[in-house]
Amino acid sequence: MNLLNERQQKYLRAGNYKTAQSELRRLSHSQEVYLRSRVAENPNTPLGTLFELSADESFEVRVALTYNHNLPLMLQSALANDTNPDVRYAMAENFNLPCEILALLAEDENPYVVQRAKLSMAMASCVLKVQETEHQEILAA
Repeated sequence: MNLLNERQQKYLRAGNYKTAQSELRRLSHSQEVYLRSRVAENPNTPLGTLFELSADESFEVRVALTYNHNLPLMLQSALANDTNPDVRYAMAENFNLPCEILALLAEDENPYVVQRAKLSMAMASCVLKVQETEHQEILAA
């Protein structure tokens, strides 16, 4: 006897890293935001599906992408420039982002995003890394 209903089973499959990529692709087209969000978080989600989800109409799905540790740099950059401040804030919370992306977020138009990005930069010791990169660029010029 199965104790989980179909909705719960889909949710668990969408978040399971062992779920086949073809199943993740199928689940990413669900009408349900919670399922698309769960697929977005899954580190095994195919690259093409991640790109599709980065353009999802629901900002919740795009926020969920920020928790995927296999998100390529191109998508990290796109999400750091998202029109929705909640998506940019979620990106700013991730101190594992490249320092250049956190530095971009530290100059955001939204003061909450700026403060969170600066905190993440401090946690990741990015300020020093960004300054070193800028110094190297000046020396190379």
